[in-house]
Amino acid sequence: MFDLEDKPWGPNYLHAGLDLSTDFRGRSAFNLKVSHNRHWLTRNGTEWRNRLQIGEVPKLFTELYRPLNWTASTADDWFVSGYAGLERNRISRYNPATGDEFAIFRRNQFVIGADLGQPWGDFGELRLGWSRLILRTVPQLFSTDYTGFNQRVSWIEDALRARVVVDQLDFASFPQSGYRGEAQVWAGRRSGTLSGNFNRLEAEGTAVRTWERTRSTSMLSCRSPTRATRPASSAMPWAAFTSCRATRRGSFPATTCCSRGSPGTAA
Repeated sequence: MFDLEDKPWGPNYLHAGLDLSTDFRGRSAFNLKVSHNRHWLTRNGTEWRNRLQIGEVPKLFTELYRPLNWTASTADDWFVSGYAGLERNRISRYNPATGDEFAIFRRNQFVIGADLGQPWGDFGELRLGWSRLILRTVPQLFSTDYTGFNQRVSWIEDALRARVVVDQLDFASFPQSGYRGEAQVWAGRRSGTLSGNFNRLEAEGTAVRTWERTRSTSMLSCRSPTRATRPASSAMPWAAFTSCRATRRGSFPATTCCSRGSPGTAA
């Protein structure tokens, strides 16, 4: 017989982080992040997860995660999840001839959804579900030579979503080895200023390796969301955008490179 005692800390967990960035052209930004997890709300292991971010990209996200105990192992047990979130982004459009920024938009979005998923042990996670995304894009600033899209638009996206995550990083915040990949697919319909059927694919990957001899860590992170189809009545063309970031920590100076694409379309 074992007489077990509860640990003296938890079940509330609080984490904080800070992102700093600069383009070395006079524009800098920060994001302060705070996360709160409440574990063991029920005997099944239900969790309440909350995320708050203030700075360049304000965000608020909450999720209720409930394992279903359909299998004997918690490593591959199915779960249900309900979530909601708010976010505000700055969107820039660039002159294709010169590469200069010549239009700025503000994007507000609210998302709500529900998922049925399965964790793959320590390897990753699969989710299938429904989501509703409410978006509003507002023009902020234009240059004199800008002749493109310049109207305020609002629309709603109702879609079925599939999400796959493979995460083999040794640490979430400052990884020294491993890789992480994420892919999401949406298929649904828009209503509002933009309307019609749509499909969307987004993928993101990170790879990290450490060389002990120089005590430095190199990391490559790429994100490539792509719109597979264009709604019939959309005023904005479809586009693809890929950005990669390489960093090295240790005895070498940090470097950042490779950010190029054609942003400026509706999400």
